[in-house]
Amino acid sequence: YEEETRIKTAEYETTQNQYAEEIATLQGKLDKVASEDRSREIESKEWEEAIKLSKEESQKLQEEVERLELALKNSKADCEALQSEMEELTQAFDDTTIREKQESDGQHETLKELLATRSREVEELKEEMNNLADTN
Repeated sequence: YEEETRIKTAEYETTQNQYAEEIATLQGKLDKVASEDRSREIESKEWEEAIKLSKEESQKLQEEVERLELALKNSKADCEALQSEMEELTQAFDDTTIREKQESDGQHETLKELLATRSREVEELKEEMNNLADTN
């Protein structure tokens, strides 16, 4: 009976040792899976944070693009207004130049006529003086 109990105890201990090894193996695998799961969770959170930051940066860039597009639109409108104003000023300058030239040409003609008239009057006065001198 003792021999049988020792055999059973030895078998029990062997089985218990096998179970303990299997439990240790399974516990190691479980720890590895849990560690990998934590690593994936941490990596997932890091990716989520990176995506969040990327979306925020993208939003900021989109807002900057919209501001720049508005500035460009305003700048184009200002440029068109300035070009229109410049054309008006150029036309006004050309009109003024033409008018001044015409006035100058008119004044020149008037001066020529006045000079011609004065020259005739001087000649007439000379003739009268000569005539008066001859009659005296």
